[in-house]
Amino acid sequence: MCFQSPYLVVQLTGVASLAYLFMVHVYFFRDDELSLDLAQTYIGVYYAPVAQVDSTTRRRGTLWQRISSKFMFVLVILYRQTTSGKIKVIQAEEGPQTLAALVYTFFEGGSPIVLILNVALPILKCLFAYVVNKPLAKSVIPWVTDEFIKASVDQNELKQSTFNTLLREDEELSR
Repeated sequence: MCFQSPYLVVQLTGVASLAYLFMVHVYFFRDDELSLDLAQTYIGVYYAPVAQVDSTTRRRGTLWQRISSKFMFVLVILYRQTTSGKIKVIQAEEGPQTLAALVYTFFEGGSPIVLILNVALPILKCLFAYVVNKPLAKSVIPWVTDEFIKASVDQNELKQSTFNTLLREDEELSR
C-alpha cells in the first residue's frame, strides 16, 4: 500500500519497513533464544518428536492440575505467546510497524479501526505476556518435562537446550 502512495515519505516508510523486517529477522536468527522461538514456528516439522513418552503417571494432583492437564494443548499455545523470546519478537517486529502504520495513516488517512488495532494489539500482546507468563509457566511444567525427555531420546540437542532453559526458568519462578 505504501508503494502506491503519491507521497514520497509514505513510499520511503514502506521501503524502510520491508528492510527493517528483513534485518530484524536476520538478527533474530543470530540470537540463540530468539532463533529457537522462531525455529519452532517456521520449521516445526524438523522438531517433531520421534519418541513417545508415557505421561499417564501425572494423573494425580490438585484440581487445577487435573483441569490443566485436560487442556494442556491450549495452555501450551498460550504459554508460547508469553515467553521472553516472544516478547522480544513482538517488540522488535511490531513496534516499528506501529510507527509505520501511524505515518501511513497520517498521510493517507484510512480506517480508524485499523489504526487502533495497529497500536492496541501489540500493546495488548505484551501486557498479556507479562501478566500471565508466570502462571502459565507453572501450568506447563509437565509438558516442558515431557518435551525435554522426548528431545533427549531423539538426541535433538537444540530442542534439549530449549526445554532445559524453560525448565530452569520454571525453577526460578517457583522460588
